[in-house]
Amino acid sequence: MKLMTKKEFDREDPLKKSQHPDQVMLGLVGLIETIGSKKFLTGSGLNRDRDAFVAVLFTYAIRKWTQKEWFIQQVDDPPDFYMISPTNRNQQNKPLDRMGVEVIEIKTEDPEEAINIIKRSKLENYAPALGVSLLVYLNTKNAIRIGQQFMAWAIQNKELFRYFFETYCLFIESFCPKATPNYRVVNIFKGWYQKANLSEEFNKGILFPHPLIDKHSIKIVKDL
Repeated sequence: MKLMTKKEFDREDPLKKSQHPDQVMLGLVGLIETIGSKKFLTGSGLNRDRDAFVAVLFTYAIRKWTQKEWFIQQVDDPPDFYMISPTNRNQQNKPLDRMGVEVIEIKTEDPEEAINIIKRSKLENYAPALGVSLLVYLNTKNAIRIGQQFMAWAIQNKELFRYFFETYCLFIESFCPKATPNYRVVNIFKGWYQKANLSEEFNKGILFPHPLIDKHSIKIVKDL
């Protein structure tokens, strides 16, 4: 996690370049309604849209866990997105917490293959920027089983993850056309998890006001 200085804030002001997760989700609703949830979750050519969806799920879960408002900034280069949150530290310095998140999507139903994909893609000959966390998104029918085996392996091989600030696992526990998903985010090495439901989190606006957040810029106009 990086604390921004006043000089960095004045130069970048990342809140102005970021979106509330409600806003990001609104941009995806039409696409999901048009092509259906199954194609959205599994179809080709939708990686960036799925990354945005994963960012929304992850941000809502982290909001529940931290009791802080978080914003999303998708970027073209690694990491896949940044999470940004105002803090309650010295307001004169306009401090923000900012965490980069690198997503790896796992679609295989084979736990051993899943582990090998993560090793090849993110753990071998890979150097994330300082403060970047790894988010393993298990987009499989047996996500819970695969997640359990992957997390057990990760704990036994913690040293391989040393270059990441934190390592998370996200899996959807239920998803059907008539219901929004129940899902879980697990912080593997700190040993906590947060359950959430998309419909219970979406379209709630700013739950944790802060002087640095312009609440009037968050205008949610459509239910999921």
